Formats: sequence, C-alpha cells, structure tokens
Amino acid sequence: MAYLTTAIRALFVLLIETAGKRNALAERVAALERRKQFRYCGVFDETEEYEPDDFVTFQGSLWHTSAKTRARPGTPGPWRLAAKRGRDGRGRE
Repeated sequence: MAYLTTAIRALFVLLIETAGKRNALAERVAALERRKQFRYCGVFDETEEYEPDDFVTFQGSLWHTSAKTRARPGTPGPWRLAAKRGRDGRGRE
C-alpha cells in the first residue's frame, strides 16, 4: 500500500510539473505570435503603400521600411538597404 501511495504522489508531482511547463510553453508561443511579422511584398510598386517592417525588391536589391510610405527605395525616407544587389554572373562561361 505504501508503494502505491508513493507512486500516486510521484504521478501527481509529474502532472503538476508537466502542467507548469505546458503553461510556460503556451505563454512563449503566445508572445511569439503577438510579434510583428516581417512581410515580403515583392517588387516595389509605386501605387502601393507599404507598412512598417515591409520588405520589397527594387533594382535587384532588398529594402526594408521603418514607416508607412509610398516613397521609392533609395530616396531619402524610411527605406533602408537590407541586401545589396550582387553581380548578375553574365560573361562567364
């Protein structure tokens, strides 16, 4: 009977620890889901308005905006170069 009581206590402790870990994990997942997501919007289109943290491609480079804008990347404004255009690889055999 004492063995059964010890096993039940161990199981109870395990259930409580597991529930605590599950709650902590659920809180971490919820925090990650609340974060602003980066959004790639494709090739820059001057008719579109871009939101903060949007990314676009313009003249072969990747650009990130920190504010709502319709401005063209590479001009003064909220756009920042994220990845510069590389060589196109032409001319090599």
